[in-house]
Amino acid sequence: NNVYLQDFQYTNGSTYNGSVFVGADNNIKLNYGGLTNQATQADPFLSKDYDARYNWGTPYKNDYHCDLNPTVNQARNLTLDFSGVNGGFAAVASDRIDVYKQLLYTGGSGAGMSSVPSQNTLQGENVAGYGLYLKTTAAKDSWTFNSLEGGVAKCPYSCAADNCGSAALHNIVRMTFHDDARIIANGQKVLLASPVIESYGHMELDVASSNGSKTSITIQADSLIFHDSLILSETTTNKVKFQPWSSSLKTPVMKFGYKRTSPPVQEIIYDENGNPFQCNTCVTHTKGDPKSKLDTMVVKFKNDASLERMESTIVDHTVITFLTDSFDHHSKGKIQNAKIYTDLFRVRNQVEFWRDAARTRDGHFELISEAQMFSKNYAGVYTRHLHMEPIGACGRRYSDLWLCDPALDVITTSTFGGYGKIHADVHVEIQATLAPGYASLGLRGNCYEQKAGTLSMENLRLDKGAEIHYTIGDVLGFDGEYTDCIEADEITLYGDVFLTIEKRACQNYGPGCYPIIRYNTVAIGESNLNNLKLKTTSIDGVPLSLNMGTPGVVYLCVGNGVTPSIVREVHIPQTPGVTMISPAGYGNYYVGSYGHFNFTVKYDQEPPLKVTTNRTVNGVTEELLGTKNANGEYEYVIRTVKENIVLQFGPDYATDNIDIVDGKAIWSYGSTIYIRVEKADIASIYSVAGQLVNRVELTEGSTSVPMTRGIYIVTLKDGSVHKVILK
Repeated sequence: NNVYLQDFQYTNGSTYNGSVFVGADNNIKLNYGGLTNQATQADPFLSKDYDARYNWGTPYKNDYHCDLNPTVNQARNLTLDFSGVNGGFAAVASDRIDVYKQLLYTGGSGAGMSSVPSQNTLQGENVAGYGLYLKTTAAKDSWTFNSLEGGVAKCPYSCAADNCGSAALHNIVRMTFHDDARIIANGQKVLLASPVIESYGHMELDVASSNGSKTSITIQADSLIFHDSLILSETTTNKVKFQPWSSSLKTPVMKFGYKRTSPPVQEIIYDENGNPFQCNTCVTHTKGDPKSKLDTMVVKFKNDASLERMESTIVDHTVITFLTDSFDHHSKGKIQNAKIYTDLFRVRNQVEFWRDAARTRDGHFELISEAQMFSKNYAGVYTRHLHMEPIGACGRRYSDLWLCDPALDVITTSTFGGYGKIHADVHVEIQATLAPGYASLGLRGNCYEQKAGTLSMENLRLDKGAEIHYTIGDVLGFDGEYTDCIEADEITLYGDVFLTIEKRACQNYGPGCYPIIRYNTVAIGESNLNNLKLKTTSIDGVPLSLNMGTPGVVYLCVGNGVTPSIVREVHIPQTPGVTMISPAGYGNYYVGSYGHFNFTVKYDQEPPLKVTTNRTVNGVTEELLGTKNANGEYEYVIRTVKENIVLQFGPDYATDNIDIVDGKAIWSYGSTIYIRVEKADIASIYSVAGQLVNRVELTEGSTSVPMTRGIYIVTLKDGSVHKVILK
């Protein structure tokens, strides 16, 4: 069933000269660390375990470990050095192959592997002639259901398992590199094949070092997940080949990001005594905020490397940048502009494209037409369709995107859509499309996208002939929407803009008025909104119309004689220690139905109080997450107010990471430790290893101490001990 190699090495200094064959019906664990990776999961595109046996709150003891913690993951590197010898390494399993530390493969220049002795094949695979052959075959009758095949469903589908209890092929069968995977082919053929292949370290694919006639690296997968940098090096085109596992795909789905050092979810494991241990805290990101701790990953092309056109590419919770040849003549080796051309580009959680001041790394992003495919030369991403997914960091429902440039140009024939906010202006050209929420991908979206949603931006400018596509149905969206919605600070229309309305598949709708655009101002005056024109004037014979009588909201009205609900009430109670900045005072305030309500408060003491509403989200009381501004105030937003709201401040604090004893309080916020004392004191800050890293004289009140990420022990003069974690 399973094969475990604990300390295997093959080097060109070995006394033997030949091939190594490893086969297993179920799993192969190479240089086994005795531990299971927490994020080897079911969904081929996500990094969270949905298997009911591995509940996040009650996992099996010793089943999980922190990949990046060397005191926990004590596996050794897997070195396969065949340079100067003839032979190779093959491992074939039905289910999973795990490499627990860095894979360092160097190919030889001979004939590669011979046939497997006596059997001639390995688990039915002909590995002869390869220098490295790693494959999971998915050879189980119950694991052949492929969620990526079968075409588009006729109706929205849920995320619940519906395959008669049997596992989908992508849920079970995968190949995981828990650290770097560096493959130098030299003169050999290399194959990595599995429905899902993921690497938690750098993935380096090199066919340039010694490029013979046999030299090639073939990656065969439906889902390729790079949690860290991708480095390609080749001197002959198509020596590195990316092929799909499924016949329905033309290329693998590539996902970049979600590094283990800065996850969008909290990761906790349990020791042998059942005590919780935190691998990582949940990391949120804001561009330009020094407290943000999101890691940067690099896409790097060396020599004449290139990527073929991809069908679908995902970037997940990372700062991403691309190496460029524009200013790197001082660098060692020839660097090319790293470029990704893709039909569909998806943003998940929080993503920032980044370029440095010297432009040795660039983060160019551009929507292009079919005619422009492969015509662009800046390092970065070029796509026909930009889609944002309803997955946000640390439990938030929407994604965030930051670009290097201040505006996104949605050019003719391209599409920008989905769920989330782009922190930039958006300019939509003639015959270009905005498609918020479900309208972006429709039934081609993931199971959790089969509902309405909101697409947000800063300023929105629409050229004459631009289009906006919407859907309507009876399944509520993430913020209570029945229709998809556009949200912008300022709107400008330079001519007639056409709105298309469709009914969501297999859903119904009722008469009424539904918000489809929310805005703060109209650049040329409210009458400028008269340029919005309905291309769809009825659905199923029911008339549609636009209502712009409520400032800040454009409604789609379904049926005759319906009018929008005008206002909802928000009650802000007077609370000791809380000062209202905007609006300036307590009491009742009013907001247009389905509109957003923003408010800003200042607290007499840190940390901020927990702020909740009388609403519930998935059965849990809604908690509002504040953003601290430069004035020390906290800004909040109540999204989609469709009922009367009552706020409550406290009595709890907004952070779980706080220790209050005898009037003394110690907590963290971002990359800072805060200490509040009633009289002058001295704080000694130690690492978990017991080293003194800082000593601070405290005055009465609150003192802030900037620190790097980590776990610290803080002691005061009275001997009290406090543990604090910095994200």
